[in-house]
Amino acid sequence: MNDHAVLVLLLEQGERSLEDHTMDFVFFANSTHYPDRCLCLFYQAGVNTTTRAQLLATYIEWVLRSAQPAITPLRREAARAHRWQRARASCDRRAIAEECLPRERMMREAPPIVTLLR
Repeated sequence: MNDHAVLVLLLEQGERSLEDHTMDFVFFANSTHYPDRCLCLFYQAGVNTTTRAQLLATYIEWVLRSAQPAITPLRREAARAHRWQRARASCDRRAIAEECLPRERMMREAPPIVTLLR
């Protein structure tokens, strides 16, 4: 059995710096047969909780920065919806009701679609 394959599984950061832990991990991981996705999981499992929290915060920051153009249209849509709601609240409700009533009457008086198809 490959000793480095076992050491990669058991390697933990503990009180050491992240750089030291990463150097040891890369040294042992280069001589193993594990797929990259498994090595990523082993690396994350060996990192201490403080470093893990910092890595998560850095990752979230990176995602938000890299997705900035994709988030912008959502902000525009939210602003447009807010403007529409303000305009809707300020308009005359009676005028809207009078405009909609003829359509409702027409819908009630129209023959059902089944009779039109016969």
